[in-house]
Amino acid sequence: MKKLKFIILGFAALGILYLAGCNKNNLDLAPHSPSENEYFKTPNQFNRTVFGAYAKMADFFSLNTNVPLIYAWLLPGDDVTDITPKTYETFEGNSPSDVYLTQMFQYPYQLINRTNIVLDKYADMDQSGFDKKDIESIKNTVGEAYFLRGFWYLWLMNYYGKNIPLVLHRMVLGENGVTKEDLNIPSASDYVAILDQCISDLKAAVDLLPEKWPDLYLGRVTKDAAYGLLGKLYVYRACYGSSASQDYQNALTAFNSISSEHGLTDNFADNFDVTKENNKESLFEFQASNAPSLDNVWLANDFDISIGRMSVFYSCFDNTWGYHWWGNGTIIPTSKLLSMYDTASAARDPRFDDTFQPADFPYNTGFMIVKFTKYSQNAGDFGSFSSTNNLRLLRMADVLLLKAEALAQTGDLQGAIDLVNQIRTRARNSGGSTAPADRPSSSDVNEVMGWIMDERMLELAVEGQRWPDLKRWDAAGYINLGSWTTSDFSPVSDVESSFKFDYPNDLVYPIPENELNNNPNITQNPGY
Repeated sequence: MKKLKFIILGFAALGILYLAGCNKNNLDLAPHSPSENEYFKTPNQFNRTVFGAYAKMADFFSLNTNVPLIYAWLLPGDDVTDITPKTYETFEGNSPSDVYLTQMFQYPYQLINRTNIVLDKYADMDQSGFDKKDIESIKNTVGEAYFLRGFWYLWLMNYYGKNIPLVLHRMVLGENGVTKEDLNIPSASDYVAILDQCISDLKAAVDLLPEKWPDLYLGRVTKDAAYGLLGKLYVYRACYGSSASQDYQNALTAFNSISSEHGLTDNFADNFDVTKENNKESLFEFQASNAPSLDNVWLANDFDISIGRMSVFYSCFDNTWGYHWWGNGTIIPTSKLLSMYDTASAARDPRFDDTFQPADFPYNTGFMIVKFTKYSQNAGDFGSFSSTNNLRLLRMADVLLLKAEALAQTGDLQGAIDLVNQIRTRARNSGGSTAPADRPSSSDVNEVMGWIMDERMLELAVEGQRWPDLKRWDAAGYINLGSWTTSDFSPVSDVESSFKFDYPNDLVYPIPENELNNNPNITQNPGY
């Protein structure tokens, strides 16, 4: 049972903490719920607050009132395309007023504000009134807040670039609402500054998070998850910064700190099977589920809405209910991605059949994506639109390939090749195939990096890793996206006609218009 998901629904939104204003006739009446000053007195109250941050994640992966954000975060890059052209893939016409891009910018900040409440309250807490066990429990929760804040700032950086504001404290309600000082936070203006903050958050998370949680709290992030994300952040900073060698070394230290309880599953498909969630390969997942009364994909879910959405929207992959004909499109693999797998009958890569199957809808590359739906489970009355199958956000295959990259860039080419072959061996053993063959020894770092890049595309296809990977490799000089043409992105023919990649402006989305209007200290990204 995904117990964390149901616990989340049991808690009311933090909005109840802000009591309605009182008039002169009822000032002496006791409040119906605790005031904010009376709250945050127990570990459970800290728990409730951080659960709110977890709950907000539903907005990123659900149907989202017929505005599924999955298009905006998945379509850039060269691994997937769409039957119906969208600006996120064609790079032509992305607008600061786009509703998808506005929500995808706002939701992380709403989630981050919830983590900031936990962090600020902990910083101001008088610990003298708590016993040692309670303090340790609260510290675990604070570690979760640091992890989640670092994770979502990396997300924002990957899609909106360096001009995102770093909000490190809660937005405080003053006499006339949020103060001007709270709103007018300047742009970070530097990728390294953002990554520095994320790394600081994850180092704090490593120190505070438990090695594991009781079964009741399955799905909450752990120390190993923090080590995995910390290592990933160091790899990113190695690509964007000027101290690559040291950052790669720091990444290796973090990756090597992950306990032996985590590793690759025996079967590749176990990472996308609804019956095998939170397995040994998983470090961080969105805990999808049904709302208690009705998983209504058109309603929001903030803590206590019994018919709000909790599931994941995968219908964009299979044209359920004719979703394509509603104008929303169907996400399909690019011909470039399909061509990378070995599909010869005697040496067929088993990952191919667990990721794709022949499609029957028109204007496509011949296959549909089943990575998340082949071993899935529909959710509630709107099950045709939604699934209870968790979306895996950080898993050990991702970590091992990042580690291989760090090894290659610090001179251990054989160590890097061994990790690539470990991934390929697991793939081969998953389906009883003799393929893919192991990579041979090499003394050419560029060749080894090419193998790592290819393996990340094969192993992590359609998991939202490709566009951030391409961007950071371009920043590091390992590839040159400025020289890429339409064929490199491999869109389908009807998308290709409207395709226009303007490098480097199209590496990031525009900052939403309403954010610029509310905060004059934010700088719009070039070209918008």
